[in-house]
Amino acid sequence: MENGRARIIDLPDKQCVIKQVRTYMWDNSIDFDGMAYDVFVSCECMNEIVVLNRLRQCNVPHIVPVYSISVGDNDHMVSIIMRKLKPITLPLPSLERTVKYTRELFEAMYGMHVAGVVHQDLKMDNLMYDPESDELRLIDFGLSMLDPPNGRSTYTDVYTMRHRAPELLLNKKPFDTEKAEVWAAGV
Repeated sequence: MENGRARIIDLPDKQCVIKQVRTYMWDNSIDFDGMAYDVFVSCECMNEIVVLNRLRQCNVPHIVPVYSISVGDNDHMVSIIMRKLKPITLPLPSLERTVKYTRELFEAMYGMHVAGVVHQDLKMDNLMYDPESDELRLIDFGLSMLDPPNGRSTYTDVYTMRHRAPELLLNKKPFDTEKAEVWAAGV
């Protein structure tokens, strides 16, 4: 994340990851689980908080569980406190596990699209394993798009280069956001 870093902390009953972002733009409209925050916040951080909040409200499956956000008073840091997850390592141990993770990825994508969210950065680095629930989880929603008009976008500088759909590589505008997402999931 832009100007961001993550670190692991131990709480009495669980390990968490804190993703911190130094903020630099005033915005008083952050609302997460009914708590309003007045903070300086980067556009990417604000976007991630808004997207995660919508995904929680819509009960989208297989998304990183977020416990809370925290706003520092004098250090201009916003922290997103999430469940600690494990990276998925390839190759997967079995065909059954591969099918399970693929199904969970597409369930998450379907839920996101119904909720009006396009991830725009699907790649292995953003797919994690949750040992508490034994399921795949999507992370890193900083580049996500909310409610693309008619499911189309003209902003082609998204996704990691090797995960971009051909229409993005060819700078075709507008492009279908959901089809580009399916392409990225299959790469």
